[in-house]
Amino acid sequence: MSSQGPARGRSTHPASSVRLPGTGRRAKSIDLAVNLMYAGAALEVLKVILTLVLAGTIKADIKESLGDSVAQDVLDDTLRAFNLQMLVGGLIAIALWLLMARLNAQGKSSARIIATVLFAISTISLLFRLLSVTPIVLITITVVSWIIGLAAVIYLWRPDSSAFFTRAANRRGQS
Repeated sequence: MSSQGPARGRSTHPASSVRLPGTGRRAKSIDLAVNLMYAGAALEVLKVILTLVLAGTIKADIKESLGDSVAQDVLDDTLRAFNLQMLVGGLIAIALWLLMARLNAQGKSSARIIATVLFAISTISLLFRLLSVTPIVLITITVVSWIIGLAAVIYLWRPDSSAFFTRAANRRGQS
């Protein structure tokens, strides 16, 4: 590679380092799963932003669920705790979506397993979110995010993806 950039037709992006032999491409299922993971990260960004924008609505919903007799300071503390949980949880989710996309694109088979476990945890989290006091728009984004996660996991376990992970592991073993 010259100092003027990558050789023609070759990417320097780490996710492009493992390709199907003879084709110069990753398995299509991997590309789809990775793109879905990027979409999941983008949805999490939107959810964090909406949580901050909808603070007033969330406060009214919390007040309604706790009753009118709740003290203002308790209501404010509950809203701060909710916003903090959504912000921290959202940032962690964004980081995990991006990390899983990168590692799966590189053919790390352990990332496929971890992504599947994270999806199982996401399923449990979704059930709790459905039972919580949360604006419908945030619940909708959470459900869409879950569907994206489901599709990504399905693509990660397709036969062409399994072959891709096997070839990637063999290449790492050869180097």
